[in-house]
Amino acid sequence: MAECKLCGGFGFIQKDDGYMGLPTAVPCRCRIEKALDAQADKAWAQLSKIPKGKKSLLKGKLESNLLVTGDKGQLSLNLRRALWIWEKPEKFVKVVSDATLMSAWLSSASLKMDIADPDFRRDIRVATLEDLAEAPDLLIIRLGVKMARNSAMPEVLVEAIELRQHLNKATWVVVDPEKPLEEGHVAWSRAVEESLEGWDEMNLLAKSAPTSKRSRKSSSPPITAETLSPLPRKRFSL
Repeated sequence: MAECKLCGGFGFIQKDDGYMGLPTAVPCRCRIEKALDAQADKAWAQLSKIPKGKKSLLKGKLESNLLVTGDKGQLSLNLRRALWIWEKPEKFVKVVSDATLMSAWLSSASLKMDIADPDFRRDIRVATLEDLAEAPDLLIIRLGVKMARNSAMPEVLVEAIELRQHLNKATWVVVDPEKPLEEGHVAWSRAVEESLEGWDEMNLLAKSAPTSKRSRKSSSPPITAETLSPLPRKRFSL
């Protein structure tokens, strides 16, 4: 790597003469960019390889809860650029899959019972759910990675979301457009819908108005007095 022309490789440059003749040093741009690259790779392996840019649909969303619809490529591109624009390399951002969430939840129970979940056996070295969910300043959960069914998956997702909300930390839930979060999805339940209600939604595929508010979805019509009342009987005359 070529030596920085501004700082000569020291990582700091003199801002001014300072106070009482003592100069003030500030981080050089090269040092900041190196820290941003490290933050990106810590968030998601090889994320720093994605081209940087000043435009991102996720710009300004890094400190709020968000339900994102997009594939891996769209997410990585927009996240990389959003982090670059945000320019806060000290913040801990982490992208995890629903399979990792499940493995973290199962790891705390592994000493008490025999675990049959195949995803857990592949990812045996994982922190507890509390460690995984509580540590990042921004936790990004990618759904649709876990393929083996586990009836506890929706509850694990809700628990992670509730832990984050308790700590007032931002969470993104990312849904693959080919696997919409609805009844039949391995991570869907009514409790999940309630946890996401009111969140901003961002569709990385949309060309216009990509942001909206999440509202609760129901797979059956609401129960009303009309639906509860018996059908009127028809009278026939001879």
